[in-house]
Amino acid sequence: MIILRLLLIIYLTNATFLFFEHDSYEFYISEAAPINTKIGFIKATSSSSLLIHYELYGDIYKTFYLNSSTGELILLNSLDYETITIHKLTIEARSSSTIAPCFSEIIIHVLNVNDNLPDINLIFYPSVLYESNLIKYDLNTYSTSLATINIKDIDESTKNLSLIINDTEHFQIQFVRQIKNGLVTESIYLLSTKNNSQLIEHDYYYLSLNSCDNDQPLLWTNRSYEFQMKPNENLCQFSVKKNNYIIDTKENLPNRTLILQKLTNRFCHNISYSIDDTKNFYINTKTGYLYTSTIFNREIQRTISPSIGPTVHWYSS
Repeated sequence: MIILRLLLIIYLTNATFLFFEHDSYEFYISEAAPINTKIGFIKATSSSSLLIHYELYGDIYKTFYLNSSTGELILLNSLDYETITIHKLTIEARSSSTIAPCFSEIIIHVLNVNDNLPDINLIFYPSVLYESNLIKYDLNTYSTSLATINIKDIDESTKNLSLIINDTEHFQIQFVRQIKNGLVTESIYLLSTKNNSQLIEHDYYYLSLNSCDNDQPLLWTNRSYEFQMKPNENLCQFSVKKNNYIIDTKENLPNRTLILQKLTNRFCHNISYSIDDTKNFYINTKTGYLYTSTIFNREIQRTISPSIGPTVHWYSS
């Protein structure tokens, strides 16, 4: 038996095909572009006039809108360079009059804009933080380390983070280092007190931290803090800074002339004052105000040395 096999070849002479001019299309758009910004057109062509339908794939966050009739690509939601820098999508063109659809790739580059403020984080050391807003410092030293200041900026274009403070009389900052890790710029500063002996004059302190990213446009961040500060020793002290204090008085002053006001600072409470020379001086035991209790005569005595805690020397003239 002889079997005859025939190979049937069909030639499509009137077939219509769709095609894109490019295998991929690239667009560039700023992350600050408003919604409904027109990005561009992606159009397919054919050998004859056809009604073409377009469809977009890969846009999982619904960031873009593609007009199914015209192939126009439009921004549907806001962009963020720090989250996604490149969007890769696929576009399909099809028609009921063609054999098969065609495809092309869309690459959208997001252009960076300086739009993120520096972030400031103030971390107090446990050794000085006694309560939520009570800071203790060493009264016997010039300066006490208080905290670390960490500043971060997630804009890629940021190269230098700076920091200034409002109160440079009582506080100081020291730059430690700056690190660039990918998009993130991080700067570290140390915060400490200054002139500790003067801090006792106030109960509460207001500290304002201001950081700038030194980018275009300039963006600033402010963080403000209010806290109470106390030394790590007894607050009650003599207002006289020296052990020996000299006062010049005139002779023939009337009895009970006030010559020195309260000897201690305002932190001293529930204490009494005394003096060993009650013949020449009178001290109010409650207020600490010091008065004369006699009339001084320079010819008889030039120097009087009573003791009130620290030794005090008196000179009559």
